[in-house]
Amino acid sequence: MAQIKIAVINESSEVSDAQVAQMVPALQVQVSRDFAPAWGIDADLRVIANRPASAPGEWWLAIIDDADQAGALGYHDLTSEGLPLGKVFARTTRLEGGNWTVTASHELLEMLGDPDINLTVLVQDQNQNAGRLYAYEVCDACEDDAFAYQVNGIQVTDFVFPSWFETFRPAGSAQFDFGRQITKPLELLKGGYIGYFDLTGGSGWQQLTAGKASYVARPRVGSRRERRRTPRAQWMKSERLSVSTGAATAGGRGRSAVSLALAAAPPIDVSFEINVTWPAANAAYSIMSDPNPVLPAGFALIGAIVAQTQNAARAMAASDPRQLRMAQQMMADSNIFGLVAWNAAAATAIVAIRGTQSVVEWIEDVDAVPVPYIAVPGAGLVHMGFQIVYEHVRPAIDTLLARCTGAKRILVTGHSLGAAVALLAGVDIAKNVPLGVVPELHTFAGPRTGAPDFAGYFNNLIPICHRIVNFMDVVPQVPPPPYEHVGDETLVHGGFRVLDITYAHHLTTYLAGLQQL
Repeated sequence: MAQIKIAVINESSEVSDAQVAQMVPALQVQVSRDFAPAWGIDADLRVIANRPASAPGEWWLAIIDDADQAGALGYHDLTSEGLPLGKVFARTTRLEGGNWTVTASHELLEMLGDPDINLTVLVQDQNQNAGRLYAYEVCDACEDDAFAYQVNGIQVTDFVFPSWFETFRPAGSAQFDFGRQITKPLELLKGGYIGYFDLTGGSGWQQLTAGKASYVARPRVGSRRERRRTPRAQWMKSERLSVSTGAATAGGRGRSAVSLALAAAPPIDVSFEINVTWPAANAAYSIMSDPNPVLPAGFALIGAIVAQTQNAARAMAASDPRQLRMAQQMMADSNIFGLVAWNAAAATAIVAIRGTQSVVEWIEDVDAVPVPYIAVPGAGLVHMGFQIVYEHVRPAIDTLLARCTGAKRILVTGHSLGAAVALLAGVDIAKNVPLGVVPELHTFAGPRTGAPDFAGYFNNLIPICHRIVNFMDVVPQVPPPPYEHVGDETLVHGGFRVLDITYAHHLTTYLAGLQQL
């Protein structure tokens, strides 16, 4: 009987409990028969119905849809006891064309090989005066499904042996992986990769990919790569769910636990997004050069949202100088940051806020310490740079909305950086604009905007918030924790291009994704 006990928990809508129950015996065979003799690490696995059914001391292997699944484990780093937690993103795996059982096998073996995600191997150059720390990940080098093998009819991952990390070994002198497909230390098979830390370059954690040069890659939220980069003090324990209600008892890096008790927002109306909110978000860009942009049917322009730097003096005075660059880049494009439009027949106003002309202009400045939200004291901490941009336009938005007399509905939309500013505007409008209307948020490609306290405040205040996110768009994955997303996410597939971060982020790509829903 192994000392390590692992509970396998299914919280995914992608795979059934029966499928998980069928997979686990195959994983048990792989661990005890194949992995343990090579690595000296064994474990006993069992399937449990839910988190409360886990026994004291058990590690968890959680099957979930993706990192942003509300109430799930994607944003957590540890079990409720602070023990290792492996995460299998079943929906993400399917969308990327992979096999979820191979991913489950991969995550299980890597959790066993480096449960605290802190082990590395030092590889020095020939002069012994420089080197790299290679992440102690046992499956990444051979992770492609093409190199998987079957156990009891279930596909499981190949994995490397300890010899793979031993650079003194000549090619062909040892077995370097279970499938005998790797021929020398540190070799990457097609589709494989390894993370490394350059001790002399000062560029932090990077990723080396088979057939490609190394590059700095932003890891997926909730992944082992993200946790390796996250200070241990910031790792978050999971909550245990109530068996009777399913309500969370502690928050994670996703939507705050308190908001899970609220009534669910209405499902997204795809036609409405295509015909109303997307054209409005697009018009927020067009108005920079066209004083009469194309608006959604039935809406008339109230006015352009004109930014003024002096309005942000208070926020800028206490700012990190780097965080001033976002607003400076917006102003360099134009002092028009968007528009307000009005549909008298529907008594509906739209506030639409643009981003910068290029995401590359500001994403390098996205890491920042959160600061108190100026517009609504007590609402929590928000991103410093996003707040400075909003302060530039806050008075203009208030003035334009005051002309929407009798408004019964306010829509706030934005794209990219404009989506983050829209979230800040939404809370301000709900609390401070005399119209007395709680706005709806409909955003595209928005980054995380606030810390957990702001996310909880937002979710309790604003019941309708639809965040539309294109698959492979990097912007919704930043800034890193402790920042959190709010509202309800809708994933679209408008397309992406390898090594081109702007394509998946472009507003027209989002329209293509909506049209496929």
